[in-house]
Amino acid sequence: MIDKNQISHYLNKDNIRLTIADVTTATLTAAAKHNLTTSATIILGKLFAGTVVLATDFKNEEGISLLWKTNTSLGNIHVDAYGDHYLRGYIDHPEYAGTDNHILNKNGVLYVTRYSLLRTPYTSSIQLSSSDVSTCLTSYLNESDQTLSYLQVAVTRDKDNKIDRVFSLLAQLMPEGNPSKFNNYFSKPYSFVSVADSESYVSNTIDNLIYNGHFELIKKFRISFQCTCSEEKIINSVCSIPTYELEKISKEDTTVEVTCQYCSTLYTIPIEKIIERKGKNEHE
Repeated sequence: MIDKNQISHYLNKDNIRLTIADVTTATLTAAAKHNLTTSATIILGKLFAGTVVLATDFKNEEGISLLWKTNTSLGNIHVDAYGDHYLRGYIDHPEYAGTDNHILNKNGVLYVTRYSLLRTPYTSSIQLSSSDVSTCLTSYLNESDQTLSYLQVAVTRDKDNKIDRVFSLLAQLMPEGNPSKFNNYFSKPYSFVSVADSESYVSNTIDNLIYNGHFELIKKFRISFQCTCSEEKIINSVCSIPTYELEKISKEDTTVEVTCQYCSTLYTIPIEKIIERKGKNEHE
């Protein structure tokens, strides 16, 4: 059974690395903060699940920022996985999810920025050739990392058709790994429903993959939604407004209201505080 709100890393004797994640609560938390429809929640949840397993270098605290330019009315989708496996993200125009224009079409572009303790941040991108999240992320890995990879995301629903779980699976062939075994294991998608939870027998489950492939658990972490915003960061960003514009605003209002795009937190900041910080920054 896949642990809820956990990311687990496995390795087997064939040198195949397996990462399995459940991002259910992080997805539903983001959906509540952004007041998302079910369709928009599914889209963001799949990208949450796909992004968190891309940060495979857990020993060096690798972080991932994903920018999916959909070239549809949805606009861009932004997702960050960072720190102790925190997630945050948003869709530019989630109100269009569920319409004919919400499809993640093959004309999109995917940008992935990686952060690590061992290297400077770097960004790679691919032109998308599919509307399926799993296929697009697998293509990105095989093209950018040049490592035989397989990535699958899934969203399951309960009897009331509400989102129940949000999962992802990433398999990668390590150096001196067995490509024949890899292709045998990952020639078809897996069911994320456990044998115990299924009303009928399902052979191709994640549980059976771990058991039959003799995958051993290396490490696991808890996943949660958390934003990095703060009043300090908001003030520093607002300081980019020219002084004369701030002084013009101060004649009409005493505060500036800024909403964080990632978590929808509203910050109300006194104009005087911003002008004072801007003055200090200019003299440093």
